[in-house]
This record gives sequence, C-alpha cells and structure tokens, in this order.
Amino acid sequence: MVSVMMDWARRYPPEFHVAVDYVVLTIRDDKLRVLLVRRVTASDKTTYALPGGFVHRDEELEDAAARELFEETHIRIAPPFSEQLRTYGTVGRDDRGRVISVAYLAVTPDPGDPVSGTDATSAAWVAVD
Repeated sequence: MVSVMMDWARRYPPEFHVAVDYVVLTIRDDKLRVLLVRRVTASDKTTYALPGGFVHRDEELEDAAARELFEETHIRIAPPFSEQLRTYGTVGRDDRGRVISVAYLAVTPDPGDPVSGTDATSAAWVAVD
C-alpha cells in the first residue's frame, strides 16, 4: 500500500496552482460592457485582464472568486447572477508555471463603478465590440 501511495505522489506532484477569474457583464449606457482590470505586475501596463487571482489552500472556489473580484474592483456579485463557466488548463498558457483557472460568469444589473485595489492599477467597464 505504501508503495502505491509513493508511486502516486511521484506521478502527480503538487506543482500547479489554482486560480479563479471573473467575467462580469452588464449594460451601461445602452452598451454591453465587461469588467476588466489592469495589473500592477503586467509587463504591458496597457493590457486589460479579467479580475481574478489564486485560490488560498483553505478557500472554496466560489469564495475565492468573490474575494478576488472585490479586492480588485470593489464590486460584489450576489446570487443568482453568477455561475461557474469553464475550467482552463492548457500547459504553458501561463509563464508563472502550471495554472488551472476556473472562470466564473456574471450577467448582472449594473453593480456600479469599479474601484481598483490590491494588484490592479485600474478597473473599468469596457464596451464589448
């Protein structure tokens, strides 16, 4: 039994991270808009990203998504406007290492103006073209 556990541990080392991302859509000024942030750590400070980040070891996925969204935009999304959308895990898609990302989608009435925080230099509603 110990041999089987050791083989399993060698074959599946914990060398990956789990992240959550939020796609938040709303209508503002008669246009469909998505909530995006600009990251402090990005090499290109003009590139937008979805709000999100890494899941803590003792944190549920939904809680991590809500925490990251609030930390980066000061926007809260209440049920029933949010659901898990998809999981992304292509090898090599993140230059920081192997990252599995769980995306959430919220289609909601206008939740107000975002205010950037933590690792976001700015947060904005961007028109979806």
